[in-house]
Amino acid sequence: MVIKKKNWLIAFLLLIIFISLSTYRYYVVNSAYKKYEVEIIPKKSGDSFKILNLEHTLGKPKKLETTDDMENKVTEYHIPIHFKNTTDKTIQLHPEFYKMIREDRIIQTLEFIDDNTNKRKLEFQPGEEVATTVKFSYIEVKGKEDEENKPAYLNIISSNGEKVQKVEILMYE
Repeated sequence: MVIKKKNWLIAFLLLIIFISLSTYRYYVVNSAYKKYEVEIIPKKSGDSFKILNLEHTLGKPKKLETTDDMENKVTEYHIPIHFKNTTDKTIQLHPEFYKMIREDRIIQTLEFIDDNTNKRKLEFQPGEEVATTVKFSYIEVKGKEDEENKPAYLNIISSNGEKVQKVEILMYE
């Protein structure tokens, strides 16, 4: 009987040590994010704002409905964005920070097309201004027809390590 109590006591002490070490590790890992905050900045089409070191001006979006090769209904959003690099450095464009969200579906953009050259834009030289069009495509899912009438948002996300800025633009209601 004494051995059984001893085993329970050892198991309990090991559990306390495990919980203590796990708690300590949690605080060590997450201490860098103590001041972490998300700032949501609502904007609308036509607004100008600066994020990711680029001045953005959004044009009026176009919504096109087409069908693909497999006869699936596809909704495309074409969003004109005028970029201006107001810094004295070359700025790389990071399309992964631009996401289109409709209901619970998130589409990440892959490219911005320069309206003048019809080529993909990857960087901006100091003082450069470029008109681009970004395209997002949704394949409409059978059984979720009501989803195509849900609002669509363009989210642009920027972070400096402690603070995340999320510009949220309502594209379609």
